[in-house]
Amino acid sequence: MFLADAVIVTVPLNILRQIDIDLGEEYRRAIGYIHYQPSTKVALQCRTRFWEKEVGQGGFTKTNLPIGQLHYPSRDDPRLPNERGILVSYTWKQDALIFGSQTKSEAIESAVREVSKIHPEISKQFEVGMVQAWFSDDAAQGAYACLLPFKYNEGMKTLMTPDHPIYLAGEAMSYTNGWIQGAIESGLNAAYHLYSNNNFQHMCPE
Repeated sequence: MFLADAVIVTVPLNILRQIDIDLGEEYRRAIGYIHYQPSTKVALQCRTRFWEKEVGQGGFTKTNLPIGQLHYPSRDDPRLPNERGILVSYTWKQDALIFGSQTKSEAIESAVREVSKIHPEISKQFEVGMVQAWFSDDAAQGAYACLLPFKYNEGMKTLMTPDHPIYLAGEAMSYTNGWIQGAIESGLNAAYHLYSNNNFQHMCPE
């Protein structure tokens, strides 16, 4: 057993509400406003970045195909066009559930088939792929948090205010939720309140 005066909790809120933790009723109610959207990412490694001849570097293609949005490597990538690159498909809602319910090989095969409708060259250039379905990940059970309509301001204000000695952090506790920026913001917010509420003294390096 580990004892502490305070704790910063960063597990997703849909996991947190399954844990017996001493949170106030207001916080439990706010967590109840949260639901998590499904999302699936499929990454496809190719021998060359053939797509740069058509679309250049960076950005994404928004499609009406099951692959959702197709993202291209950053324009800051220093490698030459004839070197390897990775295309990434992001899907949400129903499309995410479909990809995520398939086996890894089935999902990758489906993604390559759909991408070939935009970039036919992928059929010969594809090497290996990976799949991340957040809703089927036991440690996540969803990709990113959404609050119920008309509960956003109320719920977010509660979640971003510490219930000492418990400090919540994670993308759900931010107005930029769903992004890594939100996770960083909430972590800084939790650390600031933990520091302030416990009267820690700033220690300057010698």
